[in-house]
Amino acid sequence: MADRRPYRRLIQALLALTALCCGAAALAAHLENLGPGGEFFYDPDTGLYWIDPAAFVGTTRVSADYVDVYAPDWSWATSAQIDGLLGRTSQPGTPLIEVMGPQQLLIGGYRWLGFHAEIIPDGWLAQTTNSPDYDTITDTGLQNGAGSLNPGAWFVSTINPLTATRLENFGESGEYFVDHTTSFYWYDPDYFFGKTREDVETWLAAHPDWRWATLPEVIGLLCRLTVGDLPLEEVIGPRQYTAGNNQPRWIGYYAKPTQPDGILIQAGYGPPFHLATLGSTQSNASAWNPGAWIVSKYDPTPVEARTWSDVKKLFE
Repeated sequence: MADRRPYRRLIQALLALTALCCGAAALAAHLENLGPGGEFFYDPDTGLYWIDPAAFVGTTRVSADYVDVYAPDWSWATSAQIDGLLGRTSQPGTPLIEVMGPQQLLIGGYRWLGFHAEIIPDGWLAQTTNSPDYDTITDTGLQNGAGSLNPGAWFVSTINPLTATRLENFGESGEYFVDHTTSFYWYDPDYFFGKTREDVETWLAAHPDWRWATLPEVIGLLCRLTVGDLPLEEVIGPRQYTAGNNQPRWIGYYAKPTQPDGILIQAGYGPPFHLATLGSTQSNASAWNPGAWIVSKYDPTPVEARTWSDVKKLFE
């Protein structure tokens, strides 16, 4: 009689491999919605955090590049990382638009489209077409001419945005905010509303603890949540302009006295506007009723309200 043991061992090995593959599939995690307004999502299988592409709709490639260069923690997603979303699912019964945010196109399903790390092609997409659930990424791929299709942008981080350092309202009347990444204090731009650049220069000369903020410092405020998950207007102060979907925009003079002489940042996600994602220089800032971007490394509250540690910092 032929020895059947080698065949038995082969069948056992194949069964074990099948069980291992099925087990891995069963353990595959779902994409998770994150953020006080659902501005982010998380892929447990890669450990990557994503900003919903819709948060950048209305931005340009140049402005989105500012996020990659200056915003702490965030960088352009590569086409390979976006392709890595293929096959990812949301929780059963939860459409992906509730996790990844609003789609940019409706073509046989929901399609998310955005600028990405590579310049050519200028866009990359992810799509769900599995009607009626729309809970699985069924397609990913390139998108030429993305700039003409009102795209968002793809940004990733290995740092949980919910535990990252935040912006905090500060001051007895909330006229300041503090950036806990740099420990810099900022006047709300609105504090200087109605002032000319020369007016602000005169003010700075009389307040040597303060200085003009630079472009990297202002743009570094993007993609940051607030302490207490407050809307940005309760932290950065009243807007100087209202854009598109009632989005608040803050505009101010900054360190550069020549054109473009202003910087704007804007909330790029819907109410209650927890997250600023758009940042850009602004030419002829005076025509936009600007405030000013003014920063200090010192606690601006009165000395008597400071701790001894704070006072000592004044003499470092």
